[in-house]
Amino acid sequence: MQIKFVPYSQNFIKLFRYALLGLIFGSSISIFRFQSEVDFAIVVFLIILLVISFITFYIFNYHYILISNKHYNNSIENITENGFEFINEGKKQVFLWSDFQSINLNDTQNGLILTFKDNKRVLISNKTDNWFLLVKNIPAVFQEFDFEAIKIMFENLKSCKVCGFKADNGTECLSCGTKAWTNELNKFYPNKLEFLKKEQLFLFSNLNLDKNLNIPDNPNFEKDPNWVPLVEFKEVKKFDLTNYYFLKKKIVKSENEK
Repeated sequence: MQIKFVPYSQNFIKLFRYALLGLIFGSSISIFRFQSEVDFAIVVFLIILLVISFITFYIFNYHYILISNKHYNNSIENITENGFEFINEGKKQVFLWSDFQSINLNDTQNGLILTFKDNKRVLISNKTDNWFLLVKNIPAVFQEFDFEAIKIMFENLKSCKVCGFKADNGTECLSCGTKAWTNELNKFYPNKLEFLKKEQLFLFSNLNLDKNLNIPDNPNFEKDPNWVPLVEFKEVKKFDLTNYYFLKKKIVKSENEK
């Protein structure tokens, strides 16, 4: 899950909110100062318009955050014994296994190098959706591919306490994107458990889960059968997604300033 920040600050939202509330309050008081029915109707109309503007802004802001936190990466789809589809910036390409002369991991093992028979190359990053599913389905005919490295990669993954998938590499969860706890996060959370709960509430709120909190299957990773949520459904319903979004923005900014 990637975070794409809205093009305005939290201070702007607070200022906009207080300004609208002030206008609504002022307009409400002014109703009692008018004797003319026309003036009264104008003020009532203005109040209704301001209320609608207030609600619309919040709906827009909340919707923008939800949409912005969905995957906007490139993706890999329909992996079969014949090949797969690569969605690159909205454009679909169909690749057949027979198109390639070799498939290899890059030096840092976070990308897949596909070499065509005409020697052209394509690098697919592990940030691409379903990348981990793809590397598990590389045909054995590509003998130069490091199948052992992939095996070790998955064996070393631990269960993520936030999403429950075995996708935690010690730095971040490769499924839900939750970063590993560090002492730096003490500035924003009282303890690690509170951090995990907030991250889980953030994830669950975006996924719009039912009361059973059943996370959809992720074909890239195995689900830990012993995983249980740290929060309850009623906490998810009360969770302030907007405010936590801005906290995450603040944390990212703090990390970038190091």
